[in-house]
Amino acid sequence: MKISENPFERWDLDPRDGEAELTRTMRARTRALKGDDREALQHDWRRLSTDPVFRARSTLLTPPPATRDRDLWAAAKRLLLPTPAPELPPLRADVEDALVLPRLDDEELFADPPFLPDSSGGGPS
Repeated sequence: MKISENPFERWDLDPRDGEAELTRTMRARTRALKGDDREALQHDWRRLSTDPVFRARSTLLTPPPATRDRDLWAAAKRLLLPTPAPELPPLRADVEDALVLPRLDDEELFADPPFLPDSSGGGPS
């Protein structure tokens, strides 16, 4: 398997992070690494923090799955933030409602639901 040349993909970094956040993340990862991996991470940090062309190129070449959106729970939380309910005007019946709604007879208003036996005592047919 080929190691990615893009430091954002290689070290699982978010290209949208600022320099301070990248430094903090990379410093934390450096503590867990040893030997060549540690030197490679430090080299990538130097290039990202001192070479704006390299950083821009790496950022632009980072595919969307290599960002924080790959964490489905975090993405869902951002999408499902509580939103205030819209303020609706109070409902009032007017002439248009009387013209549009069909008139129900008393029998239809008080009819038994189809899943219950009728009130005359007979069962469903």
